Amino acid sequence: MNSQTEYLNFENIPRNRHVCITEDVMEAVARSKVKEGLVLVTGMHFSAGVWINDKEDGVLEDINEILDDLLPPELTESEASKYPEDLEDLEGMDDPDDPDDPDSGNVRHKLGVVEPGMIDMLAGNQVLIPISEGQIDIDPWEDLYYAEFGNRRRKRLVVTVFGD
Repeated sequence: MNSQTEYLNFENIPRNRHVCITEDVMEAVARSKVKEGLVLVTGMHFSAGVWINDKEDGVLEDINEILDDLLPPELTESEASKYPEDLEDLEGMDDPDDPDDPDSGNVRHKLGVVEPGMIDMLAGNQVLIPISEGQIDIDPWEDLYYAEFGNRRRKRLVVTVFGD
């Protein structure tokens, strides 16, 4: 059995933005030379979703609307821009251990982290796709999508192809 791992990097993707990655995954499969096997595509961040869906117009907008209805965004784009890009850079934020702060220990929630992670749990962050005759085996009316539900930090996707 052969295997090959590649990474796709994404920069500055706005919340609820979907990127079609079908061609990228097909190219990774071709480079692997695997004819029969599987490809695992995984979003490596808690706010990243990966799924297969119809190419039909309006489907992605409907998905965003349903997810926003289930879990409304905690922060608007302008609110989110006030906070540090990296969660480790919390200098100047409220003290998470302040016993007088009703939101003590909830700094990450203030940064809009809870909602994207919950959406990721609903949407899923990985797909396993069969490879037949060197091609990914999905419906011709479908595409593979990466979606971002959180902030605009740099994100990475791992594509692992394995088989013969």
